Formats: sequence, C-alpha cells, structure tokens
Amino acid sequence: AAIADLIFEPGLSTADAVSTVSGRGVGMDAVKANIEKIGGTIAVSSTPGKGTRFELQLPLTLSIISALTVSIDGQFFAIPHSYVEEITHGRSASVEFAQVGDSDLLTFRGNRLPCLTLNSVLDVNPRRAGPDQRLVVLRLGSGALFALAVDRIHDQEDLVIKPLPPVIMRSRVYSGTTLLDDGRPVPMLDIPAIAAQNGLTSERLASVNTQDATMPAANTATGRVLMTFTDYAGRLRALDLDLVARIDQVSPEVFHIDEGHRNVVIDNRIFDVVGDYAADTDEEIVKVLRLSEGADEIAYPVARLGESINYEGTLTALEVGSGLLGIALVDGQPITVIDGYGLFAGRKSVDQDRPVCHLPENNEWSDRILKPLIEAAGYRPADIADGETAEPGAIRIMMAGSDPVTDPIDADGAIILLHDDPAHTDKQSGAIYLHDRPSIIAALRDAASNTERANAS
Repeated sequence: AAIADLIFEPGLSTADAVSTVSGRGVGMDAVKANIEKIGGTIAVSSTPGKGTRFELQLPLTLSIISALTVSIDGQFFAIPHSYVEEITHGRSASVEFAQVGDSDLLTFRGNRLPCLTLNSVLDVNPRRAGPDQRLVVLRLGSGALFALAVDRIHDQEDLVIKPLPPVIMRSRVYSGTTLLDDGRPVPMLDIPAIAAQNGLTSERLASVNTQDATMPAANTATGRVLMTFTDYAGRLRALDLDLVARIDQVSPEVFHIDEGHRNVVIDNRIFDVVGDYAADTDEEIVKVLRLSEGADEIAYPVARLGESINYEGTLTALEVGSGLLGIALVDGQPITVIDGYGLFAGRKSVDQDRPVCHLPENNEWSDRILKPLIEAAGYRPADIADGETAEPGAIRIMMAGSDPVTDPIDADGAIILLHDDPAHTDKQSGAIYLHDRPSIIAALRDAASNTERANAS
C-alpha cells in the first residue's frame, strides 16, 4: 500500500527519460488534493499482472458534505465524515495515553496511534492529549489512522460548504466554511493537510499503526530500535525499545525506597525500581519506563525522555558483566546502551536470594491479596499444597478452618496461621485475622528474625 501511494507524491513521473514533454501533465498529487478539497478520498490498489484499481469516494453533491462538528475552547469546527473512523472518550477503559518526547501516542483497542490535539494544531491554548478530552480516530485515504483530541463532540450534520479566501486557504488547515442553524460560522478542517503539516506522513503512520500496543517496535534484522533518555545521574542512555511496554507519569509520593527495597506503585500494582532514581527529586511528575519481559515487569525512572532511533551500526563492546551492551555512535554522539535483559536477569538472581514464604495452594484470596503483600514485604512467595513439606527454614502461611485453633502444627520452619473469624484470633491460639495486614507483616518480620537467629546458631 505504501509503494502504491507513491504515485500521489509531487514530481513523480513514469517517463523513462526527462524531455520537453515529460512532467508537463497534471500529476496524481493534484488529483488527490482536489478530491480531498471537496471532502472525498482516493485510494489505489494493484495486483501484478491483473490491473490497478482506483477507488474514489465523493460527497453526493460538491456543496453538501456530511460532517462532524467538534469544539475547543468554545470554538466550533467541522470534520468531513468520510475521514471519521470512530469516536471515543479519553477516559474509556480501552484508551491509554503515552508521551515520547514531544509526541503523544494513543493505544486504542490494541492499536497504537499518533495523537494530535486540535488546541496545538490551531495554537489555541496548546496542550497535551489527556483523559478529559474526546478522541476522533481519523482514517486517511491511504488507510493509515491517527487520533485528534478535542474538548467536545456535538453532532453529525449535512453542511453546505463554501470556499474560503485564498489567504486563509494557504494556511493548509481549512478546506472551506459553513454556517450552523444559529448563524455561527464553522470552518471545515483539512484533515490530510493537518496530518502532513504535523509530520504524519503515510510512511510514519503505517509504521506506527502496525505496531502492537505493548511492544512499540521490534528490532529489525539489519539493526535495532533504541529509546534514548537521560537518567537521574545526568547521563545519556538508551535501551532496546522492544522492552518498553509503556511510559507512565507518576508522583514521587508513590515511590518507596527504604532498607534496600526500591518499589513504585503504578495502577495499583507494585513494581521493582531499577536505575539511579533516589526519590530526592523536587519534580512534581516522574517519568517511568515500564519495561516488560513476558510476564515480568520492572520500572525505570528517567529524568528526560529522548526519542526512538533506528540504529544500523555496530555497538562498541564494553566489559562483560557491566550491565551495558555497548556504545552506539548517533550523529557523532556516543550513547551508552543498557543491557535491558540483564536488568531482568539481575533482578531474578536477587529474587532467588529472598527468603521463601509458602502460601496456600489454589487459594484465590491468597493469590489476589496475600501474594502482593508478601512480595512487598521482601519475600519470595511459593505455593505449597496441604500435606507437602515446606523448604527447610522457609516461612509458611496456613489458613485455619472455621473452628478455634487447638492443636499445634508440626513443620520445619516458622508458621503463620491465619483465620477468617476474628473471634478465633488471639495470643493463645496464635492465629491472625486474615485481613489484619499490620499483624501479618509484623509476624513475617518476627519469623524472619527467628529464622536468622536459628541459622546463626
């Protein structure tokens, strides 16, 4: 499709040689521009050996166009309905926003789309895209998608479009104007021109639209795609973009860095923190790269985001085990590339050194509530079925039944007994009410201390 769309590029000629005749006709770029000027679209597809098909979609008349009316800051604008693919709200569960440098990205139903705000396009109180806006997903004639964020969406109407003065048309933002029933003037937005002015060429849109939402860009056979950033030590760094699941912006208050544990809470989940962030920044917002390797995710706070680059060269090797892949030379500037997969490998080795805490097997409450609590307390949770033997020295959490606890339990290692009835939890029984989190954490710390003393003796 991208190759076929090349015929719409200005200056393209199929002549074998330049002559006094070649290039004197009207190119397909002029055809496309005039069709889009009246609210239509043109697309081309070709099958080798069979032929080429041109599809033109034109309004029923050249003066009446079905359009969607939108507004920003109380100002109304119209969008030709032929470009509108879908409408959604920024707060929709299927929508996620991300920012890479100065660009906004929108993840919508598994597709990642560039996102423009009409405020920024028209320079009317410019802003970034956010969940308080409405989103219009637009499809260009080439089939590529991008999103336009507006304040409100009003109605779909058949509008009589009139031409604008040439001085306004040269802005390449508007394709005409109309009047609403109340006499209010409404400019018609020139969607293809807006996309082109903001760098959303067919090639760029195609490369973005075809990427999976959680895997921004895979490394190619001839090179790798790198995400550049500045870390909190002030160093320019990069890592493979295929590790970046998403980019979050969080408050410094959600970081917990204490006694060697470095965690951050994002979307009600606890992530281990890697990198040089030390929670002593005075920034109101911290940018976090959420790195993913399958089901395992970690958080990498960065001071400033850079850009994604296609790197075709060879990395200059560094010392093995340094946590760095090598140095990339980009436009004469050396950029150190981090071994992203090494971050996960190092985390797993640390994870294996954590004290083990066995949890009840096939227990939904344990998986949903207890397991995150255990991990946040610095333990490595492991399931164990009733009747099985726990690892030597491991802490074991067991669920008591509906009756009071009367008999002691024989096991190798410390036991924490939980009960679902607070009436059966006291010092004599040794059981803890299963929703008493402070007591559970205190019991874990006591058990760990007792285990350390026993190992030392």
